[in-house]
Amino acid sequence: MKSTILLLSSVFLLFCSTEIFAQKLSKDVKVYNIKTVDVVGNKINLHKILKDNDKVLICFFRPVWCPICNKRTHELIERYDELKKKGIEVLAIYPNNSETMAQYVKDAEIPFPVISDPNEVIYEKYAIERSAEKVQATYGQKEAKEAISEGQTLYAGKVYKEAGVGDKYEKIINADFLVGAKRVLEIGYYGEYIGDHYSLDKL
Repeated sequence: MKSTILLLSSVFLLFCSTEIFAQKLSKDVKVYNIKTVDVVGNKINLHKILKDNDKVLICFFRPVWCPICNKRTHELIERYDELKKKGIEVLAIYPNNSETMAQYVKDAEIPFPVISDPNEVIYEKYAIERSAEKVQATYGQKEAKEAISEGQTLYAGKVYKEAGVGDKYEKIINADFLVGAKRVLEIGYYGEYIGDHYSLDKL
């Protein structure tokens, strides 16, 4: 009886450790058309953006106070001109509110569109994971530890906190999607731990 209870408890914990809004997106599917307004008030329409660019790199992040995400955002800033020359536009999506993100965009001088999705509507459409197991796996990654240190430095003393949020977004795991013509997914990359992003060198 005890062994049965332990087994059921283990299965329950495993089920709870990873949450996926929907089935993960796979190559060649037509992705959800993101239609919204970015944090500085510009209208965003993925379909229209693809008319002006060959591809769009959509990056889903954890909260803005995650230093690993901050490091990745700065990597995108530094290499944005390079990506644009390849015909790639960047869309960054955060779960924070628009006021917090507008300040972050201003402070970091982010040149690409940044979208606020506190209700995780777009996160759900792209089947972004929540995983306590993958968060835990981050602690064993050397590159993650280095990214935390570098990301904290890149904040340059700025603090981005939101009252009442707590650990609401704590289990979100980042993901990257390269979308081509007609909104067809060319690459769908779901991180195995925080900071496991698709390499920009492969684009």
